[in-house]
Amino acid sequence: MPHLRPAYYPATLLFFVSFSAAHQATNSSFFVYPGQLCASKPGQENKEETLYSKQQSKLVRTEIPKTGQDSATVESRSEVDFLTQMDEMLDTQRERHFKEPKTCSCLYILDSVVSALARHWLGVGDVAKTIYYLLESAAAALYLSNNYKALSYLNEAAYIIDMVKNKKRKAELLEITKNKVEIPDFELACMYSLKGEVLHNMGNLPESKDLLKKALRLLNRSFPQNPVSVLFKILIERAMCSMYQRRHLRPQREEFFDDSKLPYLYEQIHCLTLLWKIECINTRMEGKMRALLASLMEVNSAEQTGIEAKIIVSYMECFQCCQILGFKERCKKYEAMAMQRSMYLPSTNDGLLVMGQVARAMATTKLCIGQLSQAVEFGYRSHNMAALLNHTPLEIAVLPITFEALFLQERYEESIVIVRLLEQVITSSPSVIAQAWFYTLCLQILLQGGFAYKSFEDCLDFVDKNHTNSVLVAENRLMLSLVSSLALWFARLEEWDLFRPAYKKAKKLVGHTNASYFAIFGYAKFLECQVLLLRKVVIDKMGDIDDIKETTMQHLDRFMSLCILTPTFFDRALHLKAFILILTGKDLAAAAVLQRALESSKKHENKQELTWIQLSNDLWFEGEGFTQDMWMRASSDMPYWEDAFKMDMETLYKTKFLLLPPFHGDQTDFDSSTTLLERYKSSEFLFAGRLK
Repeated sequence: MPHLRPAYYPATLLFFVSFSAAHQATNSSFFVYPGQLCASKPGQENKEETLYSKQQSKLVRTEIPKTGQDSATVESRSEVDFLTQMDEMLDTQRERHFKEPKTCSCLYILDSVVSALARHWLGVGDVAKTIYYLLESAAAALYLSNNYKALSYLNEAAYIIDMVKNKKRKAELLEITKNKVEIPDFELACMYSLKGEVLHNMGNLPESKDLLKKALRLLNRSFPQNPVSVLFKILIERAMCSMYQRRHLRPQREEFFDDSKLPYLYEQIHCLTLLWKIECINTRMEGKMRALLASLMEVNSAEQTGIEAKIIVSYMECFQCCQILGFKERCKKYEAMAMQRSMYLPSTNDGLLVMGQVARAMATTKLCIGQLSQAVEFGYRSHNMAALLNHTPLEIAVLPITFEALFLQERYEESIVIVRLLEQVITSSPSVIAQAWFYTLCLQILLQGGFAYKSFEDCLDFVDKNHTNSVLVAENRLMLSLVSSLALWFARLEEWDLFRPAYKKAKKLVGHTNASYFAIFGYAKFLECQVLLLRKVVIDKMGDIDDIKETTMQHLDRFMSLCILTPTFFDRALHLKAFILILTGKDLAAAAVLQRALESSKKHENKQELTWIQLSNDLWFEGEGFTQDMWMRASSDMPYWEDAFKMDMETLYKTKFLLLPPFHGDQTDFDSSTTLLERYKSSEFLFAGRLK
């Protein structure tokens, strides 16, 4: 089990190996390749493109086109070399790693072995070993995404440690053991680190940050507190980065390296990774500097290990951090270093996994900056590597990225293949996070594609059942995407009573948005809700129109500032800005902004937005009347993807929601508020506030 820190607790390495083998064997995966995957016409069957093999229930393996044949889609020579190397490794290693699914025993091992040992040593009075196995149990529960169980183990460990350190509770300690007990600083650091991770996952970021800093102090890697010391520390860490990178091209651990330092270095890396992710949420310069410092410290701690895989992963984390913060040059530098050094990794499971993770990070970066074709190339390779290794977490991470890059290019059939893959993942290995990604993508298809993979009712049912799930609540970007999509659905239908609960929830979440792609993805949905709310008050001529307009412009300004770091959404920002100008009677300014949106969407190959912008242009300025809004008409009974692909593509492309100016009046003519209120009256998510 890769995240249970075997280097820290060598005595239980056997349990980690058992966890890892059992879990990886469970994750039967599928291969997806670009190129001729969906070359047949909609509705026609092609044996080479059949989605699922009848014998193995897996995707048929089609040929990967050689990267060099389409080098125009790849920006640099290092990217071409990296993708070619991945193709070669996939070809040579595929049969060796491909496994049939087996039953996962991870939870059984946790309950019957690791936690049982903690109870055993508590019973015999060995406090040190009790704490040790409680921390092991917490780490195992974290790996299984069970934050509450992990927190219960950590609270129990903290209770025992408090008895040891607090002289006033000596009598309680004597009931357990009469021996003298000493708790090493490293054990305390592990407890703080694990608890910080749990609280991070549960959304308690301030307390998580404090615990991670406590852990770093005990690990002799203190994080500075005030802005001046942060700046000085950045200069020091930058100098150290340069020193390590000049020392040698492929660093090896020196002969006199003390292996006892590795646990400390590994734990430092773990804490710093979480810390920069927390600091990135703070969009002020102070937060950016702290996030940059944490990522640089992580790189230097990884360099000290001399372990190539750790170093490459730290580079990957650093360029993701720099991309979010907007440090483009530093992002490109660490991108190139991560790709170049990963090509020299051995063809072991760990080496292949690192390459897959780097490809996933590259796909994310390319998606953010609007290089969609390149994002698809990296996304496919990353997924294939995850499938090769049966590594479900990597699959769950990369499939939404690949879907979005395909969907924005209106490569709908390939997008559906990705959704079906994700559905298979959650069937074979249930995870609330994987399910949330799946329903987020289904809502995206409903809202932007004009057809359905799952019905809106299915999506709402998932949110009803899981909107209080602690694991999901901790994933701010996922929750924002889900609830803002629900709010947008009802805003488009002008069902304002149903709109408000989801809108209020999204409004609370949007304040914690950072510049990562799917955080802005949810923000874009929320911004469209805000714009449609402005349209409503303009039509109704309500007294609070100025307040709504001011709030909308504030959100638009913040959204556009985030788009500087994630240009893919710049097309949507300009499109919505043009509609706001239309609503406020500034038609000439709106025309100029819409033209910029048109050019931007062409530049980014964003056909999804380009089609929508062209429809808006025809509606607002070309005088082409639309007798009906096709999206509105279809919303009560969206065609499923099998039927949609049999439609004329021009007709399908026009099933976009129309941003109608106020003079077009009410858009809804297919259903009444009473009917929809009755239909969704059982929704806990929509009506919990009213019931209270």
